[in-house]
Amino acid sequence: MYRTLRKLVWKELTPPFLLGLFGFSFILLSAKMVDLLEWVVERGIPLSKALFAFLYLLPSYLIFVFPMSLLLSILFVWGRFAVDNETIALKSSGYNLTTLSAPFWEFTGMVFGITLLVSNFVAPQAQTAFRQLLRETAITHLEKGIRPHVFTEISKGLVLYADQMDPDGELQGILISDERHSEKPFFTLAKKGRFRKAQEIPNMGIELEDGMMLVQHAKQEKSHIVHFSKYHLEISPLEKEGKEKGVKKIEEWNALELFRGIQAAVDPLQKRRLQTEWHRRLALPFACFVFAIIGVALGSHIPPRSAKTRGFSLSLAIFISYYLLLTGGETWVAKQGVSPALAIWFPNAFLGLFGVLSYYRAQKESFSVRGKR
Repeated sequence: MYRTLRKLVWKELTPPFLLGLFGFSFILLSAKMVDLLEWVVERGIPLSKALFAFLYLLPSYLIFVFPMSLLLSILFVWGRFAVDNETIALKSSGYNLTTLSAPFWEFTGMVFGITLLVSNFVAPQAQTAFRQLLRETAITHLEKGIRPHVFTEISKGLVLYADQMDPDGELQGILISDERHSEKPFFTLAKKGRFRKAQEIPNMGIELEDGMMLVQHAKQEKSHIVHFSKYHLEISPLEKEGKEKGVKKIEEWNALELFRGIQAAVDPLQKRRLQTEWHRRLALPFACFVFAIIGVALGSHIPPRSAKTRGFSLSLAIFISYYLLLTGGETWVAKQGVSPALAIWFPNAFLGLFGVLSYYRAQKESFSVRGKR
């Protein structure tokens, strides 16, 4: 009988889980898809490159999508059981909540394993591949996005304006606003310039001639002007941390690299950042079990009349609560000096306690149903 129950539950869980993967991924990645489409249309980046970029971005979002989809599918299945009165029939036949939920734990274990693998190995590797792909294509096709007399945002905080662009790619009458470093923004004027790709020089950027640069010091409230005959302005739209090529960001480190980095870290701030990322990589997959016990506990006594609509609203509310607690924990670590382990695992502990209490209550109700049989 259990094999039949297991087969039924897995069969019912799979469609809503896959639907949740698609739906939540589309919602979370919609802004990125708009940016990639803009690159294809305005900068002439090949569609194939944009598709690869999308695939490289996906694993970082799947770490959140897997637990969300799991919770949605569990609530959906329990809701369908409630509509068809299957839950009451099974409980009346002698099945308690522990037996009924066993197939859900097996499915949760599978999702947990996949999420753990993606979080610690697939997503970091995909992040590295994404950065390398955009480094190869963004600057190569950047010139196609430049229009005379139009302010063009080359990357976040870097805006370029040109009076004229010759057929050979030379820019005339250049104005550049660079606010990538908020504590030291500067503005550059140049008579002419040309994009230089990584194949031509060590670092990608714009080779400027005959110009001047206004550098502002935000903290000192001072500014000074520098004149130049030639100046190379490095453009690294993908490098938000560090200028060294080939240097990995923390998000690109796999689990082994993170562990070794924590052991070797000397700077306390750097060590806390590594520890925060390490615990985050583990806490998010374990959220699958937290969401599962909440889903089983709440889903087992969803009223039949509201079963079809309550599942989605409950899953969304629970995940938003979890995400707010998680981001709040990361803020506590960065600004309040709270222990990374305590702050990152707090959402799991808090919602997990709520799930255990709810599960215990639902278990008592299942015994009461058996007692009335």
